[in-house]
Amino acid sequence: MRLPQKKDREHLQKRPIYSDEEIAEIIEEATVDSYGRDEEINSWAAYLEDELAFPFLVKILGKTVQVIKIEEKYNSLKLVVISEGKKYQVDVNDVEVVKSETLHIRNELLLNAYRKWCNNE
Repeated sequence: MRLPQKKDREHLQKRPIYSDEEIAEIIEEATVDSYGRDEEINSWAAYLEDELAFPFLVKILGKTVQVIKIEEKYNSLKLVVISEGKKYQVDVNDVEVVKSETLHIRNELLLNAYRKWCNNE
């Protein structure tokens, strides 16, 4: 995997907010052939497990933590994070993706699509 070069990073940092079409396309991919909320949550969990680039950094309550995986719990998705050597589960809706050297832009897009789907349900 090639890390983004400096000129690539500068371009990505200036990237506009994701379009409704990009978000809708991801929602469709994640939930295709799913019927009902339970199946859709299962589909989202599998889709994000495959598509997210782990590990990545997020901020929660002003603190930066590392995300190592995603899990389904209580009919919603939780990110498993490591903070000070301990593992915690946090709700996807409570975090902000940190722009890092590898710029997990796609992770941000994927999590935004999940959030939009949650808010429309």
